[in-house]
Amino acid sequence: MKKFRDIMVALCAAGAFCGFMIFLIDLAGFDRLPKMCSVWSTLYTERADTARGAVLMSYSDILGVLLSLAICELCVLWLFTRYKYCVLFALAIGIVLFCLVGNKFLCFV
Repeated sequence: MKKFRDIMVALCAAGAFCGFMIFLIDLAGFDRLPKMCSVWSTLYTERADTARGAVLMSYSDILGVLLSLAICELCVLWLFTRYKYCVLFALAIGIVLFCLVGNKFLCFV
């Protein structure tokens, strides 16, 4: 049962790190790269062309970055007590996951 729990926590860490990368790239490329669309473009449709919509999208990105980083940190700390530096493979899996699904969220080629 402990191995199953550790596998689930490692997958959660990888997913949270992927989410961290998605929100961070969305925040970094906000209104700068013409090929990128925001993760929040379908959520704030009524305020998309206003300054208030831009503020809401950037605050949502910051909240997403902080929340996903906190989840990733807690999962990595949980696993670090047993596996030490092998936990970095979970972050590498998160980067691979970002490369696979990041284009669906960020609309880059």
